[in-house]
Amino acid sequence: MNPENRNRKGDSGHADPLAFQTLFLDARTTTLFRVYSYYRIVSAVSLLLLGLGLGVKDNALVGGRYPDLYLYGAAIYVAITLVTGSLFFGRSERSRLGWLYTIILIDIAAITLLLHASDGIASGLGILLIVNLAAGNILIPGQMGLLLPAVASISVLGNEAYLSLSGGSEQRLYFQAGLHGVIYFAVSWSMQYLARRIRSSTKLADQRAEELDDLQQLNELIIQRMLTGIMVLDGNDQIKMMNRSARNLVHADITHSDISGEPKLSISDSKPIPELTERLRGWRRQPDQRPELFKANGSGPEIQANFAALGSRKTDETLVFLEDHSQITQRAQHLKLASLGNLTASIAHEIRNPLGAISHAAQLLYESPDLSEADRKLVNIAQSHSVRANDIIENILQLSRGKPSEPEQIELMSWLGTFVDSYKENHPEADVTILNKEQQRMVRFDRGQLMQVLTNLFDNGIRHSKQRTGMPTIEVVVGENIDQGRPYILVQDQGAGISPEQRENLFEPFYTTERSGTGLGLYISRELAQANQAQLDLIESESSGACFKLTFSHPQRLTH
Repeated sequence: MNPENRNRKGDSGHADPLAFQTLFLDARTTTLFRVYSYYRIVSAVSLLLLGLGLGVKDNALVGGRYPDLYLYGAAIYVAITLVTGSLFFGRSERSRLGWLYTIILIDIAAITLLLHASDGIASGLGILLIVNLAAGNILIPGQMGLLLPAVASISVLGNEAYLSLSGGSEQRLYFQAGLHGVIYFAVSWSMQYLARRIRSSTKLADQRAEELDDLQQLNELIIQRMLTGIMVLDGNDQIKMMNRSARNLVHADITHSDISGEPKLSISDSKPIPELTERLRGWRRQPDQRPELFKANGSGPEIQANFAALGSRKTDETLVFLEDHSQITQRAQHLKLASLGNLTASIAHEIRNPLGAISHAAQLLYESPDLSEADRKLVNIAQSHSVRANDIIENILQLSRGKPSEPEQIELMSWLGTFVDSYKENHPEADVTILNKEQQRMVRFDRGQLMQVLTNLFDNGIRHSKQRTGMPTIEVVVGENIDQGRPYILVQDQGAGISPEQRENLFEPFYTTERSGTGLGLYISRELAQANQAQLDLIESESSGACFKLTFSHPQRLTH
């Protein structure tokens, strides 16, 4: 808030000296005095030129009584206006009030002197004091300003009295002089009232401006913290504004920062995104149709865009809401897990108890000495399928009972090295090679769920490599997408690979290429990845084996 507003007592017209001293910290008041200084110079020069042009001797308008006094007085007044005006702006803030008051008093004295040299109030020069008093009461609030019309009134009436005494029996215009005094006070009171109203309005406007500025900063902070991407496109479909979530989704570079270190909404790269522009045009053709998902720059997470017009014309700005589809999938997954949990909780005992009885009976039957070899094979088949059915139930229970993800910052290479060492302890035959060990990457993921995802990928890779080559080997590559800043892990095996027909259903639940598999390992791994806003995909590989890519979310991305 301005110092003037903090130090003023109110709108009653009374103010303490400190309020006067801080008055001129306001640029508007200083500008007003500068205008008044120009007026003083112009009026002083005009009075001098008027005396020189008309000739002061035998002139009833100006300088008629004392011509030399008028000319000398007008010339001195011109010099004083030039000097005092320049000295005012060169003084300190604390001394400007006293200097301003002195300037107004000098103006009253100078005009009174010219009035005296011009035969008093009859010359009409007394009316000039109205402007001086009006300016003085605008610049000087309170009782100090009202002293000025008193000084001016006394000066005019005293001049008339002096001229009357010096002129003998000459009749003077005391009534007109008194009327001028009334006008001086009326103008001063009016200017005081107007100045108070102006200052009150200015104070209110400053308060509203501060409130609007605070509200704007609050809105920007809220928009920046929103998980939903917010973007504004201009009439040419170019990016005008965006928040941090939108930047992470479309991978734009923001170059400006505010004092808090947060990125501003404006960006340097305002080129349109082709995929987004295509959805925008489709929305303009069919506003009721939901736009299709897209990936910015052909990579990254799938994005759902929604549009809203900010104007009535097609060339107006457009508000764009960008939402990471993985978050929608994540919410759907929570609902699905909740439903699955309720289902499995109700049927777990109903299935596992009979299944346990079947498995136990098959084991007892297998131990019977009277059982033929053919029957033993049938019992083995029953036992193996009982174990498989039990594994399926265990995986479903594990999926349904999975706790919500708790992502945290993880230094990937350090964590991955520890995980591989622990994995090799439990699988001594496994040969796991990590490439790019020297690169440090930060990721956001739930530690326990990341361990479960990689365990599934490692188990699959080692099993398929051993089936094809006889060696349980896999390679692990750590890198970062250059255009996105998103770290990733590649798990490459030496198996027979995945056929195009198998790729379509690879991540579907209960789909498996192994006779002994449950078909839930990759499905659970992808579900856990999506729960952490990551992506698990099967990508093309230069070798014959399968290559799975786990792409993490941006390490600075806010998650919930």
